Amino acid sequence: MSAALEAFAKPSAAFVMSLLRSYAPGSHAELAEAIHGLDWDEFAAAVSAMQRSLPAVLGPDAFPRLLVRQEAHENSGAEIIGYVADTVSEPHHRAIMKSHAADESRHASMFLALRRLLSPGKRVAALTSEEADPYLARYEGDLASFLWDTHFAEINSIFYLDSMRMAVSHPDATIGHKIDAALTKVIADERRHVASTASILSELFEHDSLMVERMRASFADHAAALREQAAGLASEFT
Repeated sequence: MSAALEAFAKPSAAFVMSLLRSYAPGSHAELAEAIHGLDWDEFAAAVSAMQRSLPAVLGPDAFPRLLVRQEAHENSGAEIIGYVADTVSEPHHRAIMKSHAADESRHASMFLALRRLLSPGKRVAALTSEEADPYLARYEGDLASFLWDTHFAEINSIFYLDSMRMAVSHPDATIGHKIDAALTKVIADERRHVASTASILSELFEHDSLMVERMRASFADHAAALREQAAGLASEFT
């Protein structure tokens, strides 16, 4: 585990609040109470299932395909977050989300560069197909639910990518260093995204009487989706 995560072996309320308070100091009392009331053991188990799928997808043939998938995922995130940001009226929140979208676009370029480094001149098929995200079709202004979905996805990304960073190896030390550096940068950005989404959600709490219900629904849905995704990756390579 990286030094950045060694104090937190798995996702938890303490992990989220530590990131949030380093980004936006304060008690964030309502958000903290809600976050601490979630079943983090269940969520951590789903993240662990994703981590256990990694050995199957880190081989010399599979890893470039996984990078194609990660590139598509980041491009989709950039499009969706940018789209929702354009609907947000509060300037500070909109700026945070625009910056987040720009990060996702940059991550896609980084995964593309890694894939080309590992498979120069080759056309690499994706590991699994990336369907268009339904948010672009059905987003109707429920910013809180969208941010909770994004928040929990970014938490998974931190632990998943850190496990990937530690597990992947390459016989060429220079290429191995480039992989490590790219993943380390993406993880640092995802940590900031967890904090920035939480900071907006903390501000929205006082205006949304259904905030806790939205949070719990997103939390449960995301845990279930992670388990399904992990099973799909495992079945494809076993």
